Amino acid sequence: MNNNTTLRDKPPERLSPASIPIEALPVVSLSLNQCEKAEQLASQRYDSYRAINGGAVFGPRKALESHLIGILGEMAVADLYGVGLDTSTYEFGDGGSDLNFSATELSIDVNTTATRKVRLPQLLVRADKPLTADLYVRAHVINRDRDAGVRVRIIGCATREMVEQQDPRCHPDDRLNHVVEPDEMRLPPLL
Repeated sequence: MNNNTTLRDKPPERLSPASIPIEALPVVSLSLNQCEKAEQLASQRYDSYRAINGGAVFGPRKALESHLIGILGEMAVADLYGVGLDTSTYEFGDGGSDLNFSATELSIDVNTTATRKVRLPQLLVRADKPLTADLYVRAHVINRDRDAGVRVRIIGCATREMVEQQDPRCHPDDRLNHVVEPDEMRLPPLL
């Protein structure tokens, strides 16, 4: 956005997470009880991936920790939209969809990070798996406190078509991903 353009000049469908103050993005607080449930579910999901060493992991985290971060993001998005969390455990994953809005038949894949390197992370969608969700949501665990729970910022989203338009590239490291930059994402939808 150049200096001559204001938010009022942009149509709502063109607003991105990068075009508004980060503090304006929704933040969901998860209770200690929810965090305990997330840890139990992460353990169950990790066990379902044992045959492939815990599944794909980004960065220096262990697979169990990565499952926990992902579940915290799923819980936050489920809370934000008032839908139930899929607590099922699938051998080798959920097929690319974490939440389903039955009223709209909209499937959502939540991609969560807990990075401290950036405040507004990119949406990374693995290129070696089929794109099956209708909407891809980027969540960011911004605060984990053993005594107070977890806070998760919902950064933004991209439709399947938006993700497909991104040529896969090796990022981070040597993993091939569709990378949607924050200024290319859309704000979390109002459903």
